[in-house]
Amino acid sequence: MITRELTRMTGERSDNDPMDAAVIAARLAEIEARFGGALTPEQREQVRGRIERTLKLGSTMRTAPPTNADEPEIVFAPYRADA
Repeated sequence: MITRELTRMTGERSDNDPMDAAVIAARLAEIEARFGGALTPEQREQVRGRIERTLKLGSTMRTAPPTNADEPEIVFAPYRADA
């Protein structure tokens, strides 16, 4: 319980974290439920790899908290017809 709470707070995970395995399985199950019939075994493995990569990237990003000087990656600029 304490280890999971620290993981949640710090974003630090090991490569063999069972929590990651559960998240990967859940996300893959959702994708298979939506598009399962259309996925080949190769595509399924590619999707699994992308899910794993996304989790690792998110974990890495959480290890370096932003400062007040960091700007957002995307800036929303609404279209104005009069401008």
